[in-house]
Amino acid sequence: EDQVDLFLDAKRAKNFCDEGLLAPYLSAGAVIENIRVAASYIGYWPSPSYFPLKSDPLFVASIFFSPITQKGHVHYSMLEKRATNRRYYDTSRKIDGATFTKLNKAVESEKGFRLFWIKKNEPRYKKLTRLVGLADQLRFESERLHEEFNQILRLNQKDAEKTKDGLDVKTLEGGPCAPILFNLLSSWK
Repeated sequence: EDQVDLFLDAKRAKNFCDEGLLAPYLSAGAVIENIRVAASYIGYWPSPSYFPLKSDPLFVASIFFSPITQKGHVHYSMLEKRATNRRYYDTSRKIDGATFTKLNKAVESEKGFRLFWIKKNEPRYKKLTRLVGLADQLRFESERLHEEFNQILRLNQKDAEKTKDGLDVKTLEGGPCAPILFNLLSSWK
Protein backbone atom coordinates (compact mmCIF):
# COMPACT_ATOMS: atom_id res chain seq x y z
CA GLU A 1 0.00 0.00 0.00
CA ASP A 2 2.69 2.56 0.90
CA GLN A 3 5.90 0.71 0.12
CA VAL A 4 7.82 -0.71 -2.86
CA ASP A 5 10.69 -3.15 -2.46
CA LEU A 6 13.31 -3.04 -5.19
CA PHE A 7 15.39 -6.13 -5.95
CA LEU A 8 17.96 -6.93 -8.61
CA ASP A 9 17.16 -9.97 -10.73
CA ALA A 10 20.04 -12.44 -10.21
CA LYS A 11 19.24 -14.15 -13.53
CA ARG A 12 19.80 -10.89 -15.40
CA ALA A 13 22.87 -9.64 -13.49
CA LYS A 14 25.34 -11.99 -15.15
CA ASN A 15 27.03 -9.75 -17.70
CA PHE A 16 30.66 -8.73 -17.52
CA CYS A 17 29.76 -5.22 -16.32
CA ASP A 18 27.51 -6.67 -13.61
CA GLU A 19 30.43 -8.18 -11.68
CA GLY A 20 30.39 -6.79 -8.15
CA LEU A 21 26.87 -5.44 -8.88
CA LEU A 22 28.10 -1.84 -9.28
CA ALA A 23 26.45 -1.31 -12.69
CA PRO A 24 23.15 -2.89 -11.58
CA TYR A 25 23.20 -0.68 -8.45
CA LEU A 26 23.71 2.35 -10.67
CA SER A 27 20.70 1.25 -12.76
CA ALA A 28 18.66 0.75 -9.58
CA GLY A 29 19.57 4.30 -8.58
CA ALA A 30 18.14 5.54 -11.89
CA VAL A 31 14.95 3.56 -11.20
CA ILE A 32 14.67 5.17 -7.76
CA GLU A 33 15.17 8.61 -9.30
CA ASN A 34 12.40 7.93 -11.84
CA ILE A 35 10.15 6.76 -9.00
CA ARG A 36 10.93 9.97 -7.10
CA VAL A 37 9.96 12.14 -10.07
CA ALA A 38 6.75 10.19 -10.82
CA ALA A 39 5.67 9.89 -7.19
CA SER A 40 6.09 13.60 -6.46
CA TYR A 41 4.15 14.37 -9.64
CA ILE A 42 1.12 12.50 -8.26
CA GLY A 43 1.52 13.82 -4.72
CA TYR A 44 3.77 11.43 -2.81
CA TRP A 45 7.25 11.72 -1.41
CA PRO A 46 9.38 8.57 -1.59
CA SER A 47 11.78 7.82 1.26
CA PRO A 48 14.14 5.01 0.28
CA SER A 49 15.84 2.79 2.80
CA TYR A 50 18.91 1.45 1.00
CA PHE A 51 20.06 -2.15 1.41
CA PRO A 52 17.56 -2.86 4.21
CA LEU A 53 18.68 -6.48 4.54
CA LYS A 54 22.48 -6.51 4.68
CA SER A 55 22.60 -10.27 4.09
CA ASP A 56 20.90 -9.90 0.67
CA PRO A 57 22.87 -7.71 -1.78
CA LEU A 58 20.08 -8.11 -4.36
CA PHE A 59 17.62 -6.29 -2.07
CA VAL A 60 18.48 -2.74 -3.13
CA ALA A 61 15.87 -0.63 -1.37
CA SER A 62 12.53 -0.35 0.37
CA ILE A 63 10.81 2.82 -0.74
CA PHE A 64 8.15 4.24 1.57
CA PHE A 65 5.64 6.77 0.27
CA SER A 66 3.98 9.57 2.20
CA PRO A 67 1.44 12.04 0.81
CA ILE A 68 2.54 15.61 0.13
CA THR A 69 0.33 18.61 -0.46
CA GLN A 70 1.99 19.94 -3.58
CA LYS A 71 1.67 17.71 -6.63
CA GLY A 72 3.85 17.99 -9.69
CA HIS A 73 7.45 17.74 -10.74
CA VAL A 74 9.27 19.77 -13.36
CA HIS A 75 10.96 16.67 -14.86
CA TYR A 76 7.86 14.44 -15.08
CA SER A 77 7.17 15.15 -18.76
CA MET A 78 10.72 13.99 -19.56
CA LEU A 79 10.32 10.46 -18.16
CA GLU A 80 8.92 9.05 -21.39
CA LYS A 81 11.11 11.25 -23.58
CA ARG A 82 14.38 10.43 -21.81
CA ALA A 83 17.06 9.13 -24.13
CA THR A 84 20.82 9.01 -24.25
CA ASN A 85 22.37 11.46 -26.67
CA ARG A 86 25.24 9.67 -28.39
CA ARG A 87 25.70 12.23 -31.12
CA TYR A 88 29.21 13.43 -31.77
CA TYR A 89 29.92 16.67 -29.96
CA ASP A 90 31.17 19.59 -31.99
CA THR A 91 34.41 20.37 -30.13
CA SER A 92 34.77 23.72 -31.89
CA ARG A 93 31.52 24.89 -30.31
CA LYS A 94 32.04 26.82 -27.08
CA ILE A 95 29.57 26.62 -24.22
CA ASP A 96 28.92 30.07 -22.84
CA GLY A 97 29.21 30.82 -19.12
CA ALA A 98 25.48 31.53 -18.82
CA THR A 99 24.73 27.89 -19.75
CA PHE A 100 27.06 26.60 -17.02
CA THR A 101 25.40 28.95 -14.52
CA LYS A 102 21.89 27.86 -15.55
CA LEU A 103 22.75 24.16 -15.26
CA ASN A 104 24.43 24.68 -11.87
CA LYS A 105 21.34 26.53 -10.56
CA ALA A 106 19.05 23.75 -11.82
CA VAL A 107 21.06 21.15 -9.93
CA GLU A 108 21.30 23.29 -6.77
CA SER A 109 17.49 23.54 -6.72
CA GLU A 110 17.25 19.76 -6.20
CA LYS A 111 18.21 18.51 -2.75
CA GLY A 112 21.01 15.93 -2.63
CA PHE A 113 22.46 16.48 -6.11
CA ARG A 114 25.86 17.79 -7.20
CA LEU A 115 27.24 18.61 -10.62
CA PHE A 116 30.90 18.30 -11.57
CA TRP A 117 32.34 19.85 -14.71
CA ILE A 118 35.35 18.44 -16.45
CA LYS A 119 36.46 21.02 -18.98
CA LYS A 120 38.74 20.36 -21.91
CA ASN A 121 41.66 22.38 -20.55
CA GLU A 122 41.82 20.33 -17.33
CA PRO A 123 44.30 17.43 -16.96
CA ARG A 124 41.56 15.01 -15.91
CA TYR A 125 39.71 15.65 -19.20
CA LYS A 126 42.38 13.80 -21.18
CA LYS A 127 42.36 10.94 -18.65
CA LEU A 128 38.57 10.68 -18.86
CA THR A 129 38.46 10.65 -22.66
CA ARG A 130 41.17 7.98 -22.75
CA LEU A 131 39.21 5.86 -20.24
CA VAL A 132 36.00 6.18 -22.28
CA GLY A 133 37.88 5.22 -25.45
CA LEU A 134 39.41 2.17 -23.78
CA ALA A 135 35.99 1.09 -22.50
CA ASP A 136 34.57 1.27 -26.04
CA GLN A 137 37.58 -0.62 -27.38
CA LEU A 138 37.02 -3.43 -24.86
CA ARG A 139 33.59 -4.12 -26.33
CA PHE A 140 35.23 -5.30 -29.54
CA GLU A 141 38.34 -6.92 -28.08
CA SER A 142 36.71 -9.03 -25.38
CA GLU A 143 34.70 -11.94 -26.76
CA ARG A 144 32.40 -11.96 -23.74
CA LEU A 145 31.65 -8.22 -23.96
CA HIS A 146 31.21 -8.50 -27.72
CA GLU A 147 28.65 -11.29 -27.34
CA GLU A 148 26.79 -9.50 -24.54
CA PHE A 149 26.61 -6.32 -26.62
CA ASN A 150 25.19 -8.20 -29.59
CA GLN A 151 22.61 -9.93 -27.39
CA ILE A 152 21.11 -6.57 -26.44
CA LEU A 153 21.56 -4.76 -29.78
CA ARG A 154 18.38 -4.42 -31.86
CA LEU A 155 19.24 -3.85 -35.53
CA ASN A 156 15.75 -2.94 -36.72
CA GLN A 157 12.51 -1.44 -35.46
CA LYS A 158 10.66 -4.76 -35.68
CA ASP A 159 13.07 -6.46 -33.24
CA ALA A 160 13.07 -3.45 -30.92
CA GLU A 161 9.25 -3.46 -30.78
CA LYS A 162 9.08 -7.25 -30.48
CA THR A 163 11.40 -7.56 -27.49
CA LYS A 164 10.70 -4.13 -25.92
CA ASP A 165 14.16 -4.26 -24.45
CA GLY A 166 17.70 -3.92 -25.59
CA LEU A 167 19.51 -1.15 -27.39
CA ASP A 168 18.04 0.18 -30.62
CA VAL A 169 20.91 0.64 -33.08
CA LYS A 170 19.50 4.08 -33.97
CA THR A 171 20.49 5.36 -30.53
CA LEU A 172 24.15 4.78 -31.41
CA GLU A 173 23.92 7.63 -33.96
CA GLY A 174 25.85 5.64 -36.57
CA GLY A 175 23.74 6.87 -39.47
CA PRO A 176 21.72 4.86 -42.00
CA CYS A 177 24.50 2.29 -42.51
CA ALA A 178 24.78 1.43 -38.79
CA PRO A 179 22.48 -1.63 -38.95
CA ILE A 180 24.54 -3.06 -41.82
CA LEU A 181 27.85 -2.29 -40.10
CA PHE A 182 26.82 -3.74 -36.73
CA ASN A 183 25.36 -6.80 -38.46
CA LEU A 184 28.74 -7.35 -40.14
CA LEU A 185 30.49 -6.92 -36.76
CA SER A 186 28.08 -9.22 -34.93
CA SER A 187 30.20 -12.34 -35.39
CA TRP A 188 33.16 -12.56 -33.02
CA LYS A 189 35.20 -14.18 -35.82
